Amino acid sequence: MSYDEFITKIESHRLKRLASEPQGFYLESDGEYYNCIICHASITGDTGWWDHNGTKCLSCQNALNIGAIPVSICSDRTSWYATYELVNQFKISPSTISVMVREGKLKSRKIKAVSGPTSFEIFLKQENEILENYARH
Repeated sequence: MSYDEFITKIESHRLKRLASEPQGFYLESDGEYYNCIICHASITGDTGWWDHNGTKCLSCQNALNIGAIPVSICSDRTSWYATYELVNQFKISPSTISVMVREGKLKSRKIKAVSGPTSFEIFLKQENEILENYARH
């Protein structure tokens, strides 16, 4: 079986399962590793969730459930920046990002780890027009 056939088979199985579990479900414990479509964390069956928005870690899924982040980011990766992108693309240091968030110049959406501190932070483009100024420089 080719890789594409394997992926198609998994996807088909998940879509059938979604019909009976429309809110989504934990990934299968099949020994495979997956990546969260939002934070790119490595996940397995017991640490991953799958629904019509794709494969996510439990932290990102919880953030979606409580409305901390909008569902639209699952399908529109161009609508937001991760912290590492602000550092790499705009040359804004992590400490400056923190200061800008504290001062209200940047608005972040924090994705809390299932247990513990923030595990991932995103910046929606529509909420952070100031970044357009950085893009021009």
